[in-house]
This record gives sequence, structure tokens and C-alpha cells, in this order.
Amino acid sequence: MNTLPPMKALPVFDAVARYRHFSRAAQSLHVTAGAVSQQIKQLEHYLGCQLLERSNKSVDLTPEGERYWRAIHQALQTIDAATQELKPRHQQVVDIRLLATLAMQWLIPLLPSLQQAHPDIELRIVTTWDQTKWARDDADLAIVYGTALPPDTEGERLWQDSLILVVPQAAQSLPLAKIMARYIAIRVDTPSRQMDWPQWCEANSFTLPEQFTSVSNTVQALQAVRMGVGVVVTHAPFMQLSSANVGLGIAGQAVARDEAYYLVHAAGQRLSRSAQLIKQWVLSVAT
Repeated sequence: MNTLPPMKALPVFDAVARYRHFSRAAQSLHVTAGAVSQQIKQLEHYLGCQLLERSNKSVDLTPEGERYWRAIHQALQTIDAATQELKPRHQQVVDIRLLATLAMQWLIPLLPSLQQAHPDIELRIVTTWDQTKWARDDADLAIVYGTALPPDTEGERLWQDSLILVVPQAAQSLPLAKIMARYIAIRVDTPSRQMDWPQWCEANSFTLPEQFTSVSNTVQALQAVRMGVGVVVTHAPFMQLSSANVGLGIAGQAVARDEAYYLVHAAGQRLSRSAQLIKQWVLSVAT
């Protein structure tokens, strides 16, 4: 065992090799870029060879570094898997960050299914209205919205988006003009939702309402519709995935959008066994 390298340097080298970037590796390890550089220098000194080719904008592996990384990466994965198997239940925690509405309408009602499938894993749900915040908070997984995967992530598409007009169930068979004359137009007052009504009205050849009642989130808007207060244009997954859409209906034509919802994690991130299981579970229940 006297030939073992500096052990603290190995996860650091693995992170730099995965991200090919000192700052991103440092961020993933919650240390400074200077600390990362110091660990790499210590490891190279011990091995007596150069592992990385450094430039101002990128980091590449030398042939020696490539061979060494493949072996180290596999060894770290084996250690991680063995550790996950022996961890007590309270330590098998997976963070998933997603929009608050999606959590309330879709994920939380499915938690009994998760508990039955993976009783030893604690899922920690972190909600946000800022879809970029998950990366800064180092969540294991995130469900994000956009036209493509965010930069520096990898993942799978869950649902394609479309805009729909949600109305009280008793009104969904009425002509659209009567619905709009009878009910208040409700708008979710967030920057990302300002074009929902204009886009839906244009696609349905309907005049944009002159007045709106604004609420702060989609859950409030759908509850208002359920109570017969008004109607709202929203994203189809928010309603179609919900088990609590009793009393709601859809009127008019759905408007296809280029955006979709993606299940992602940081590119190059080594997911724990528990996070891998949660990822597979989310993909299975999202279909």
C-alpha cells in the first residue's frame, strides 16, 4: 500500500477530467480553483508525469492522463457503489429541483409510488421559480424547461409543451365566445408567462382580453378555475399530469410550442446509485 497516490487528489483529478475545466471541477467539489490546481500538481509530482495539457480556455488529458483517468474513474465508481450499498437509510438522500407547480401538480401525488419502489431512498424536493438556480445549488437532478438541454447538462426529454385554455368543467362544451364573455381571464404574473395569453389567442383567432386578474402561480390559477371564478391559459403538462384536475376542462385548440421539459443533471456528473434509481423512476412515471 506504500505506492498509493495522494488519495485526496484522485476525486479532484477525476472531476477535472470529466469537466475539462478547473473552475467547473472546483464548483462541483465546493472548493476553489486554486485548491484544484494544487491537488493536480501534487498528483503529477507524485506520479512523475504530466496528466493535463493546460491552456487559457480548456484542459485536455495527456495520453498518460487519459490512461490513468480511465482506471481512476472506474475505481471511484466502484467505491461509490459499494458505499451506497452500505449507507444507512437516512444517508441515501437525492435532491431534485423543479418548478413548484410541477412538484405540486405531478410529483408530490406520486410519492407513495416512489416509497413503494424505493423505500430506502429519501427524495428531497426543492422547488423554485428560477430554472437556473438548481445548478448553483448543486441538486442531483432537475426538471427544467426550454427548447433544448441547458448548457453543461445531459438528460432526457420528459414532455413536449403546448398551451391550453383551462376552463370550469361545466363550461368546456360552450362556444369559446360565450366562455370568454362569462368568465374572468386569469393570468399568472411571472415574466416567463407573459406571452401565454397572446400566443394562445393568436393561434385560436381570438381577441386578447382587455382585462386580466393576476395570480402569482399556476396552482392558484387552476384553483380559481376549479371554483368557477375564471379561465386561464397554461402549459398542458401542468394540468394533464395532475391527479387533481377534477372540475377542470379544456376549450379551444392546444397551441404547440418548441419548448419541452427535461430531466437533467450536470454533464459529467457521477450520479450516486440512489440518484440513478430516482432518475429511472422519474422516467418511468413520466411516460
